[in-house]
Order: sequence, then structure tokens, then C-alpha cells
Amino acid sequence: MMLALPSWANKQTTIYVGGYHFSPYVNVKSYGDYSGLSIDLIAALNRVQNKYHFVFVSTSASHRHAAYARGRFQMMLFEDLSWGWQNFDVKAVPLNFDDGEVYITQNVPDRGQSYFDNIDGKTLTLVAGYHYQLVNFETDKASLDQQYQTVFVNNNQASIAAITRQRADIAPITWSYLQYHLKLWPEKRKQLLISQKWDQKYRHMAILHPNAKITAEELNDYLNTLRESGRFAELAHHYGITLLDHNYGLISE
Repeated sequence: MMLALPSWANKQTTIYVGGYHFSPYVNVKSYGDYSGLSIDLIAALNRVQNKYHFVFVSTSASHRHAAYARGRFQMMLFEDLSWGWQNFDVKAVPLNFDDGEVYITQNVPDRGQSYFDNIDGKTLTLVAGYHYQLVNFETDKASLDQQYQTVFVNNNQASIAAITRQRADIAPITWSYLQYHLKLWPEKRKQLLISQKWDQKYRHMAILHPNAKITAEELNDYLNTLRESGRFAELAHHYGITLLDHNYGLISE
């Protein structure tokens, strides 16, 4: 689904930006009702210039690569090139938000950090379509079921619920979402043991389709304007994410 265009946007070049349920970057409240850092960043990009109009297009984690290949959208935000993009023609523009995934399990007596060192015989909760280092970035459900004991869910909130309801033993979880979740439900903090090690640290990029009307250099300039104005810092603070103090530079794959 695409969010509606205002009438004045017809004079601008439209850039469709794909996204899927990936809290706190894209939250889905109901069909067609989206919020999150990606949505706020799209709004900020629309305010900082008047050449392009960026429009959010919903997809799913599992189908985003195929939708990109079909040209359903020309851009995505908060992707990591290791998440299945290695064989795609993309231009990547860095987003210097610092985030990643840690592990959670039930906080029970005599269970400590060493519990995360070995997953043999343990049931994993995985969000379908997400790429986790724990399982070598494999996303195919059949392959994962053959190699691991798995419970598939649709989002990070469901991953936490699977742990607290004892449906699984270990879940990788997005750090920023976990902090947000625990602010809403602080009583759950006592229920969870959170790993001190990371599954992965995100190297987040905005990726552009080769047919996109906007160039990587233009997008990078707009993003730099947002950084210099302090808008990046405001968004990061709002979603409980820190900013890196460096950029990776433009990348062509």
C-alpha cells in the first residue's frame, strides 16, 4: 500500500520508498497506518527539499528483495547490505544511526551470560524474513527448520512474547526496540536476561535502485543537511538510538 500524495506533489518527481514491519523503523498499527523512524525520516526528506516527493510503500521482510527487483519502489531505508543485497545492483548511502541486535532469554535462577554461547538443543524465535548472524543470515524457513529448532513470528514484539510465554529459549531482538518495549512494560525487565554480546551491529544504509531518478549524491546531500540541522539527532533521541560520529561513504554494489 502507498500513502496518499498531496496535490502539490504532482509537480515533483516521486520516489517510492519501500519498507516493512521492523520496529522502531516501521511500525504497523493497522492496514495503511504506519509510523516509525523511517516514516519520520521520509517526512524530513520531503521538508528539506522540493525537487522530489518521497512516498512510503509497504512490503514484507520476506518479499522485499523481489519487490525491489520488480521496481515496485526505488529506495529503501535502514537496510544492511549483508541482508541479501549482495547480488543486487544497488547504490548505498550511509545512515549513521547506531543500532543492532542482542539476545534475550527468560531470566531464571542459575542462568547467566554463558547461556547464549551455545544454541544446541535450544528453540530460537526468529522474525520471518529477518537476517540474523546467529543463523548465518539464512532466511529460508525450510532450511532453518532443518538446521535449528525454530519458532517463526511476525515482529519483534512477538519475539519477546515468545520468550516470556516460554514458547522459545532464545530470541535475537533489535536493541532500540527492546529499550522502547521495556519503557512501555518495565515489569518485563525482571523476566528477561539480556545478552551482553551482539548478534550483529547494523550498518544501516539507504539503498537506491539503479533506475531511481534521484542520485546517491543528491540523497547524501539531503541527509547531510538533516544531520547538520540537528534533525538526525532529534529523531535518534526520540527513538532511543545513538548516532555514529562518522560516515561510511557512498557504496556501489
